Amino acid sequence: MKIIYVGKYPAWYEHSYGGEEHLQKIAEQMAKKKHEVYLVNSVYEGVKYGINFKKLSYVYMPLTRLIEKKPFPLYPKTNEIRELVKEIKPDIIHHFARFGFSVERLKKKKEIKMPTLNSIIVSRTAQTGYSYSGLLVRGKLNSLISLFYERYNLKNADRVITTSNALAKIISKECKIPIDKINIIPRGVDADKFESQPWDRVERNLIFFAGRLEEGKGVRYIIEAMKHVFKEIPNAKLVIAGEGPGREKFEDFAQTVASKNIEFLGKIPHKEMAEWYGKCNVFVMHSRFEPFGAVTVEAMASGRPVVVSNAGGSIEIVKNNETGIVVEFGDAKGIADAIVKILKDEELARKMGEKGRKRIEEEYSWEKEADKIEEIYEKLI
Repeated sequence: MKIIYVGKYPAWYEHSYGGEEHLQKIAEQMAKKKHEVYLVNSVYEGVKYGINFKKLSYVYMPLTRLIEKKPFPLYPKTNEIRELVKEIKPDIIHHFARFGFSVERLKKKKEIKMPTLNSIIVSRTAQTGYSYSGLLVRGKLNSLISLFYERYNLKNADRVITTSNALAKIISKECKIPIDKINIIPRGVDADKFESQPWDRVERNLIFFAGRLEEGKGVRYIIEAMKHVFKEIPNAKLVIAGEGPGREKFEDFAQTVASKNIEFLGKIPHKEMAEWYGKCNVFVMHSRFEPFGAVTVEAMASGRPVVVSNAGGSIEIVKNNETGIVVEFGDAKGIADAIVKILKDEELARKMGEKGRKRIEEEYSWEKEADKIEEIYEKLI
């Protein structure tokens, strides 16, 4: 098959996050299957990992180049995606999030006739806790505009792919699309890259969080939980990896808790994540709504117990009291109790880590995800 993927950046680009890695990993797997693969993005032209990267001009959010250091591409310009499709003549086009807007506009005009799919890995309302109007009132213009394009793409694509039952139900309700139009395919992980780490690598009482530093990720509750943890385990340490709009206020809050025992790393290269998973005694993710939970899967693949919130895809990944502990969102004392329970019982931590690793090996891989997506392509074609 000839397949065009439409995203915004290659995975190695400085402003890339989990969505960019997800798109590129699927493209890489399809290239390994000997399909002819093209990845449309806004910054890179060339061939890597068997993928033909195509750099197109993008429509950008108005004024963002004046008020933000990093750009905010919305979707490829319609005339350029039109010409690329004419040149390549793909069998299928698979776009992610908002980036397929120009593709779906062309399809609606009947200028594109091949099947299209949209992959979506977020719910902007569930993750922020805001309604559409709430996003506007709170000045979250980027999220509101992205939501408009995402809804258009989801309604018009031939199929939708998402990562969890929880996210599928939200998308179906908010976008008023039939639930049977949505395929649920859990996201893969590099199980070999995040191999089960020897327990002797653990730095005792080290707690690790990795994610975007914003209120929706529950970082404030994790920091607050440390007040209770330190009472039980004074030498415990929380390490926070990631960047985001909330970093400064979270750092200020950490100063009031125990600044010496809470460290902010900033955004670290993805290749360094395996080292931190190996070091930590427990991994914590406490999102308001986690559509899937890629970092949770990576931590489990590394053989580490996890503490997660009872929201979204996390509860589909983590088996409570077997591979980790599930806590009510916003319950800082509950987070602390779960962390202390794991830190004080090394045998329990080891068993949870082992069961988590086994679950990842059996259920999650990029190869399995690509196989399921390939089946959808074949049916559509």
